[in-house]
Amino acid sequence: MQRGLWVLFIISIAGGFLLGAFVVKKNKKSVLVVSRTLAPFDVTRCTPEGNGNAPVTVVEFSDMDCPYSRRNSRSMDSLKRNYSGRINYCYRHFPLAGHEHASLKARAVIAAGFQGKAAKMREILCGVDMSGAQEETLNNVAAGAGLDVEKFTNALQSAETGEILQNDIVEGRKYGVRSTPTSFINGYLIKGAVGFDVYSRVIDKLLAKNP
Repeated sequence: MQRGLWVLFIISIAGGFLLGAFVVKKNKKSVLVVSRTLAPFDVTRCTPEGNGNAPVTVVEFSDMDCPYSRRNSRSMDSLKRNYSGRINYCYRHFPLAGHEHASLKARAVIAAGFQGKAAKMREILCGVDMSGAQEETLNNVAAGAGLDVEKFTNALQSAETGEILQNDIVEGRKYGVRSTPTSFINGYLIKGAVGFDVYSRVIDKLLAKNP
């Protein structure tokens, strides 16, 4: 994914007309145009990180083996700290085909989520090399995250875990996600690891409308 200017055509992803758009600025240059999707995301199967009743919802589609997604995670962590209580953050899995272990890591995070440890598992797995003994590695990570390893192992292989992962992928494609990270802030699309300052300007505009 290229760095620098990010210009997105103002299109309606789920229909044929525009609902709204605005431009944010970085380094005195217009670098981003974001357009809003027509329908809200289904976040009922997503563990919210933040205030579920907040006026701003950030939905990020990400891949734990994508270097740009890993870089973007730092911006998202900063958003959650700086806008504590004012935003709701939902992580969605979008493992890319070229990343061999991304789907397994996604399943592990979902499995950990059944024990309330999705964010912790995600944080650990972002830096873990899965090219070795995968079962042993995941069991060690699960134990280190304070999980019941047997329950985690069962959940890792469960049909429900697979359904949740597939639902994220299908919904991402529905809204035009093709690369990671891709984020939506109240439905406004932002592609790439654009940095905290760009995200914050979008959020500030939305909060000004919903104080």
